Amino acid sequence: MLLAYVQCAVAAILKMETEKRNQSEAPTISFGFKAKSDSKKLQTKSVIDESKSEVLETDFVKGFDGEGIQSVIEKPKPSGPLVIPLIRANNWRRKETQSVATGSTSNDEPEKENLSKAAAKELIDEAKKFDDDQDSDQITHNSTKAIPLLLQNQVPAGFETDDKIDTELRPEESSLEDYEQVPIEQFGLALLRGMGWKEGEGVGKNKQYVKPIEANLRPKGMGLGADKSKLLQQKENKRKHKLKPGEKREEEESLEIKKGALCVILKGAHTDLYGTIEGVDDDNARCVVKLAISQASVDLSQFSLRVISKQEFDKYARYLNKGKSDRYKEKEVNGTHSPVEKKRKKDYDTDSKNKDGSKHSKTKSKHYDQPKLNKNWVYPLLKVKIIDRKYKDGRYYANKVIVYEILPGSIVCQTESGRLLEDLQENQLESVIPREDKSHVMIVAGEYKKEIAELIQKNKEREKVTVQLLSDRSVLMTLSYDDVCEYTGNVDQLMEY
Repeated sequence: MLLAYVQCAVAAILKMETEKRNQSEAPTISFGFKAKSDSKKLQTKSVIDESKSEVLETDFVKGFDGEGIQSVIEKPKPSGPLVIPLIRANNWRRKETQSVATGSTSNDEPEKENLSKAAAKELIDEAKKFDDDQDSDQITHNSTKAIPLLLQNQVPAGFETDDKIDTELRPEESSLEDYEQVPIEQFGLALLRGMGWKEGEGVGKNKQYVKPIEANLRPKGMGLGADKSKLLQQKENKRKHKLKPGEKREEEESLEIKKGALCVILKGAHTDLYGTIEGVDDDNARCVVKLAISQASVDLSQFSLRVISKQEFDKYARYLNKGKSDRYKEKEVNGTHSPVEKKRKKDYDTDSKNKDGSKHSKTKSKHYDQPKLNKNWVYPLLKVKIIDRKYKDGRYYANKVIVYEILPGSIVCQTESGRLLEDLQENQLESVIPREDKSHVMIVAGEYKKEIAELIQKNKEREKVTVQLLSDRSVLMTLSYDDVCEYTGNVDQLMEY
């Protein structure tokens, strides 16, 4: 095999020499332009793929046997796996002797041709010698073990030093065709085969074959103790389920956390709400979910979500408290209500049945009708968040608005689009903490109530903020998240320089 490669390489060298001689004769110069540039195509090397350079010839059938059709033209034997032979001794491109260099001129063509033929003969002899050594499995014999390969193939002394760098000895640069013919996944195996390795045979002193460990990616959401066979069994049982008359088999959906998936929130302030996943951060296990009712986008943990089917989403997405209702029905069926809940239900039933206006009924009614004393903390130009899921059927749930006006018994807020929302109460709103430092807040509780301050630092773990009063820069204090709220008004007149 290697001998064929070398012969083709020698033929290519001789062809190049002939072309150089032709080019040395009276060169002509011409200029031209093309309207469209031709796309360059990689040429296939005849050394690697000889079948593509074959010419179609007429063949005749002689007979048939167990191996197939017998013909006049012998079929080429299938080429074996790619092998890059081990270089045991480099044939450096040495310059010719001084006598040849001084005695020959550029026009001495016969002498150059003789030198090319001599070099070709030397390459062929070297290839034959290598094939003989490979057949006798003497590649890794004692001769190669005695001297390391790097020392055997080192550059001859005097050519590449600190003072002189002569790269004429180095081989020619590989072309794009070379890279195109050898697949990247076969390059390493070809090098190992050239060093004597065989597939299925071990490497080392004992020649024991050890199968390499392949790391398989564990499905997302399945821990170390999870059994994947149970999940497959569930899918198989669902597939074998017999359909009732008029029932259709549901198409299987890939319920996984990805962009565009439908989900329900299981934990946190948005529990039991439905939404669509808009973005996924796999590194931090976070998701951006767009709520179905309010259309607000919230940042949640992947572990607080459950991916659902489109059928379930279409049926329950507009429910505000479906989870709470399901849990209450489950307690009704199982009888697991707490003593407080049972007493409250019993009192409610007693009040509904009591029609004569007894003292107990009046006393209880008076107790529950007594209004709660709320501390006023909402002021104009504060940015607040709507936390009531029932307000406007939940369309503005989790939206941030600015307090526009405070009326007796009512609060008017303005959305980002400029729409005014009326009939809001303080218990339907929540204070907002600015995301960036150096923002301005209003203190809504305590000794410095209604004072404007600058946010210095936030502590998310302890839910504390450090603020500095604008009216008195010497006052620096640490307050709770509930004691401050983002202020959107103009503070230039309040600044003390």
